[in-house]
Amino acid sequence: MLRSLTSAISGLQNFQGRLDVIGNNIANVNTTGFKAARVDFADSFSQTLRSASAGSPTSSGTSSMQVGSGVTTAAIRNLYTQGAITGTNVKTDLAVAGEGYFVVRDALSNSNFATRAGDFRLDGNGHLVTNGGMRVQGYNDSKLSGIGDIKIDLEGMLVHATPPRGSSLLNLDTFADLESFALGLAEATDPESMDGFLFGQLSADTQAQLAAWKDITPDRPPISADLSKRVVDDLNAALSGPSLWKADPDDNKHFDGVVLRDETRSLLGEGMEGEKLARMNRMLLEDAYGSAMAQKPLPTLASYAIDTEGRVNINLSDGSQFVRGQVLLQNFRDPQSLVKEGNNLYSGITMAGPLENMAAAGTQGLGRIQSGALELSNVDLANEFSTMITAQRAFQATARVISVSDDMLQELVNLKR
Repeated sequence: MLRSLTSAISGLQNFQGRLDVIGNNIANVNTTGFKAARVDFADSFSQTLRSASAGSPTSSGTSSMQVGSGVTTAAIRNLYTQGAITGTNVKTDLAVAGEGYFVVRDALSNSNFATRAGDFRLDGNGHLVTNGGMRVQGYNDSKLSGIGDIKIDLEGMLVHATPPRGSSLLNLDTFADLESFALGLAEATDPESMDGFLFGQLSADTQAQLAAWKDITPDRPPISADLSKRVVDDLNAALSGPSLWKADPDDNKHFDGVVLRDETRSLLGEGMEGEKLARMNRMLLEDAYGSAMAQKPLPTLASYAIDTEGRVNINLSDGSQFVRGQVLLQNFRDPQSLVKEGNNLYSGITMAGPLENMAAAGTQGLGRIQSGALELSNVDLANEFSTMITAQRAFQATARVISVSDDMLQELVNLKR
């Protein structure tokens, strides 16, 4: 009778645990990305009253006799089945359709967690974060090479976006001074060549004096110049290329300190998706040239979108587009080893056996990412209520065992009367 009490008590304790799990499942029926749990039971240790004996040609063997001592909880398993996906029309809401987990990082502890809840948002710095401020992980550069915090901004635009269009005009018969930017040309050791450069800004010309040339005679080789252009925007991204022109002294009749060029020549050849023109008009070789730079205003971020592979596509105000980064997913060999930490987070990533490194959605058996949608809880209310009824009846029956055992003990006590 004491064994029956022990067994019944174990039943009460474990069935209560089952009701606790059921209650938690029902409470989280509307929790984003929640995974229901179930209780697996196992019998407890059994006391052997008689061991089994082997049979012989003349007699049969005997079977063993054992009395169990109750029930125990073998495991509380999380059910990692797919939850229903519902649309939200919020671009930062992400749902995984298939296998895989988002990985988020706690910036304070630098610890990573896994989650199926994709109700993300943008913080003040442009990071894609959870409601608790943990940063979503993936490729955080436009080259899709470095793993870190996903950020939605214009970094990487100049590498992948269409270069800004612009044009420039060099007018060499002006003498407006640009003192703060003018650099003189220096005489080289070779009297037939010179090195130097100067630059200016939009609508401003500059003037400089050529160093004197000595012993120049018409039978010398043609004088040539290599004029390299360099257009630099506000972010110090350069678009450069050489342009060549030459002047033959044999063609000049004014080598008395002034060399005149009477024609128009093109200095800058190639364009950058727009016309870039440089002209020389009656060049006075003893004077410097004016330099002009023009650039279309930098585009701004018009919108962004996250595709099914997790790529963060940035749309710019000029109609161009570039990839800013990519949200990656992580899968595990043993997801049952993940530990629920609250806030829809799982720790124990190392114990769960991560499959290689994080990978793009749609590869290595991972599911797709759906933007503007969330994965709902996978709790089945009908199943939970039926399981609750079963657990309740089991609890009642076990309690009845205790009551009956108590009555039998009472009868035993009354035998001495």
